[in-house]
Amino acid sequence: MTAFNNAVEAKEFFVSRIIAEAVRENALLSDLEKRTLYFTETGSDARQEYLDDVAEFEDQYDDQEYEQKIARLLKKAYDYDSAHPEELGVEDAGQTYRSAYEVLRREDHYILIMIDEALGWKLRKKLFGIF
Repeated sequence: MTAFNNAVEAKEFFVSRIIAEAVRENALLSDLEKRTLYFTETGSDARQEYLDDVAEFEDQYDDQEYEQKIARLLKKAYDYDSAHPEELGVEDAGQTYRSAYEVLRREDHYILIMIDEALGWKLRKKLFGIF
């Protein structure tokens, strides 16, 4: 299991998995789409630069379409990583995802909307002892 010391590390894990899946699919993510994955208003990595991106993002993208795109990429990344945990250097990719999720959900991060849509039930069921 990979230990995540803070929300920045946990978020970076999820972003890296989304980008890796986009590369596998040859699905382009713009720089703005990538930066938006880091958005948070509060917490350990809240920064003015992310707030500045919000207006630009809202002018160029449909929130719902973007969230569905990211959730789809994340679900496929999870499935891929679960089948190939050695590429992450772990025995159980699901546990790594759950560990990152547990750290990240302590704060309010935009990416959690997409994580919950794609994987919420898979990540929560082990955290709360369901199954």
